[in-house]
Amino acid sequence: MLKRSKQETASQEEFRAIIGIITTVIAYKFSKLSRAEVEKMLEITGLQETRFYQEAKQEGRQEGRQEGRIEERQSLILDQLTGLLGELPGSIQEKITALSSDRLKSLGLALLKFNQLTDLEEWLKNQPE
Repeated sequence: MLKRSKQETASQEEFRAIIGIITTVIAYKFSKLSRAEVEKMLEITGLQETRFYQEAKQEGRQEGRQEGRIEERQSLILDQLTGLLGELPGSIQEKITALSSDRLKSLGLALLKFNQLTDLEEWLKNQPE
């Protein structure tokens, strides 16, 4: 299909658009393949120049930043709770790291009112699953 497209398209721009469409379909259909494997399968190079690849790369960066923010928030809250209440049991730490970003933010505000470990345990018990 690529060979035929290359022969029948009038411009390089049209051909790039066709490659973009084909690589998008291939990437969705074969989501477990790496960029290099898709390039090899399609016998093309420069896949990273396609719009699909650039958008996927940007989405990956955004997801990575979001995960980093959540991990940073988890670490900060665990440090604050440890400083306030002493060493936290592993089960409590696990519950905290399983909280959503919004729940972590709520915990960050609520911990200002905690005086003992039971306050934290009660707060965690009252959180929706």
